[in-house]
Amino acid sequence: MPVVLLVVVALNQVRLVYSDDLNPWSGGGFGMFSTSDTVADRHLHVYALSPAMRREHLPPEDLEEEVLRALALPSDRRLRKLNQLLRERLGIASTSDLELQVWSRHYDADNLLPESRLLRHYRHTHATAGE
Repeated sequence: MPVVLLVVVALNQVRLVYSDDLNPWSGGGFGMFSTSDTVADRHLHVYALSPAMRREHLPPEDLEEEVLRALALPSDRRLRKLNQLLRERLGIASTSDLELQVWSRHYDADNLLPESRLLRHYRHTHATAGE
């Protein structure tokens, strides 16, 4: 039974890594030594968008735990939840869109220079505010 459970956890982590960009160091920890992608190498950008401008916001400190969870597993469900919490805490007007972007640092295979890549984004538009 323990072997079966271990295999199920490992297969679920592999699925989440490819389907929802789970950080390989998170979850069951399988594959953690196969990548330099850690939660510390991921960062979040929050933008309030209106027809006239695009404004970046820093997430409030009281949402640090939710932000770390979203960086480790930036699934649509987690980003939607974080988006809602940020909208409430930041006082974003219901007529503005709110966009979250999760970026990760990667290293070029040829020269090992770091570069940021967009992993996932979620945009909550005021037109779908009733979701």
